[in-house]
Amino acid sequence: MKLSPLTVIAAVLIAFSTAHAGIKPLNDNNLKHREESGRPDVLLRIEVKAEYKELKGEVDFVTMNMTQCNNVTGGDRAYKIQTKNGEGLEFKKWGFIVNALPVMNPNVETEVDTQFQIELSGPIKGKDAINIETWQLQNEVLSTLGKWKVVSRKPALVKVRVSIDK
Repeated sequence: MKLSPLTVIAAVLIAFSTAHAGIKPLNDNNLKHREESGRPDVLLRIEVKAEYKELKGEVDFVTMNMTQCNNVTGGDRAYKIQTKNGEGLEFKKWGFIVNALPVMNPNVETEVDTQFQIELSGPIKGKDAINIETWQLQNEVLSTLGKWKVVSRKPALVKVRVSIDK
């Protein structure tokens, strides 16, 4: 089975974020800690909107409280190019990757701490050619459940909302 470059990037980002953040994979030893530290049975909806130059990405998915999740969208896009033999096609990679770990505060019902990694990449028209741009952010924010939180204003505008899924 051949993996796409975006799948490989997502796997590397998950492995890096898991190791970097000290997140342990779910097993019998840390399952007990999960159950004692809050509400692991709560479904949370994660919404992310990102804009960087001409690139835009938007995701909306559900995960469990205290569970790392990943959403990957991407692939190849065909662009017309002029060659010495006439018009042709060139394929450019693009993608929107969101890795997140939301944890509700067991002491404050409306508060959620979210670790995340976001990547937005793809082709942007340059002066003489189509360029590939990539923007990434790895961060942790404390926010109010159900309210949008701006986590980046420049060079990319990124908003994240974590809410209880109903």
